[in-house]
Amino acid sequence: MDEIFEELRSGFGLSDKHIIILENLYKQELDANQICKTTGIPHGRIYAYLNELVDLKLIEKSEKKPYKYGMKDSDQKIMKFLKYKFDNLVGRQQKVVDLLERKSTIQDLEIIHSGDEYAFKVIQLIDEEKFIKTVIRHGSIPFPLYPERIKDFLRVRKVIVTHRQTMAHTSPSTTSMLYRAHIDAYQQGKKFYAIVERSALDYNFKIIEQYLGKQFLKAMINEMKEKIKKYDMKIYVVDEYIPMQIFVTRRKVMLSIIHYGVTTGTIIQSDRLVTLYNNFFDDMVERGEPITKYLDSFEI
Repeated sequence: MDEIFEELRSGFGLSDKHIIILENLYKQELDANQICKTTGIPHGRIYAYLNELVDLKLIEKSEKKPYKYGMKDSDQKIMKFLKYKFDNLVGRQQKVVDLLERKSTIQDLEIIHSGDEYAFKVIQLIDEEKFIKTVIRHGSIPFPLYPERIKDFLRVRKVIVTHRQTMAHTSPSTTSMLYRAHIDAYQQGKKFYAIVERSALDYNFKIIEQYLGKQFLKAMINEMKEKIKKYDMKIYVVDEYIPMQIFVTRRKVMLSIIHYGVTTGTIIQSDRLVTLYNNFFDDMVERGEPITKYLDSFEI
């Protein structure tokens, strides 16, 4: 089961805390206090993770007190969970398709065919708008979190690109141009709002610590805190899986994915779609926490 649990963590949005709970319930039923003792998760947080796993049908809760939790028929539970994730993604995509079919609501539509095109379209969006909301795809972190010095930025970017796929498969000069656009924008007073996976932060920080050292990561996190405060960035951390990159501006929505190493996407100018994704963004914010809270608690 170790490989299955790892795939659930890395590919389907379950956090490390979710996985350690599943590992403990795989062969036995336990109550909340026992789960706290075996996992090390604080009592004040355990019920949030347990309720999420119950809602996802990965574990069951007994009907009578003292409540116990278990993972009976684990194979069936995992298969139903995967089907739920698939149906959920298809449902979201269908909403976009339905909107696209209402041609009267679409003012403009562009197709993205490559990583280079993706990078230049993001730069264009940043230049056009006074604010931009971003939902960061699985495994990635937003550009404003990278170091501001270009030398340090390129060091971090090189380490990350070596260990995972990125949306912008570009030359160092194009990547630097993309980052420069972000820096210029928030120095000009443009507003950035972002949502990022907790697991993505954990994963990328571990890579940076392993290859660039603890002191480098510590300095980078301190710089993040200063930059977030200085430029009033609103960045939130969520415990859920984010399958695609989403940008929302005043007039446009940009959706991008990586499939078989190829970056593709669409940019849609539509008031109806902007409203839909603004609501989607706000709903995720309510389920998240400010990144400053995460950074304050991160142990190096």
